[in-house]
Amino acid sequence: KKLKELLPEDSKSIIDANLENFKKDLSEIHAELEELLKPDSGKKFYVYHSAFAYFAKDYSLEQIAIEIGNKSPTPKQLAEIAEQAKKEEVKVIFVQPQFDQTSAKALAESINGRVAKIDPLEKDIVANLREIATAIKGSL
Repeated sequence: KKLKELLPEDSKSIIDANLENFKKDLSEIHAELEELLKPDSGKKFYVYHSAFAYFAKDYSLEQIAIEIGNKSPTPKQLAEIAEQAKKEEVKVIFVQPQFDQTSAKALAESINGRVAKIDPLEKDIVANLREIATAIKGSL
């Protein structure tokens, strides 16, 4: 609303149209991701930083964060996480490029898995949601 107040009158309809298009795009990607991830309802994925809580909730997944209280896990905590991940046959640890990957790499090595990057801050949100969902789906 504020932006529209600052712009010339002829720009307001463009903003409204762009907003409606964006809402439509979000609705479509949401439906697509629901269908993609529905068979995996209740499954867990491991990620260094807990940036995907809403994503996990919206698509009935469970995010397991390696980071504990916004800090890297201690060696003991990392060993406990590794034990849990082995039991759950986890093979992929997701990391965001904004965070240190040392703990994630150590965890991946200890479970004979791999590290995969997903970035919640990419500019194209619709394409990014699709990429994140596809990556997570591939790890389940």
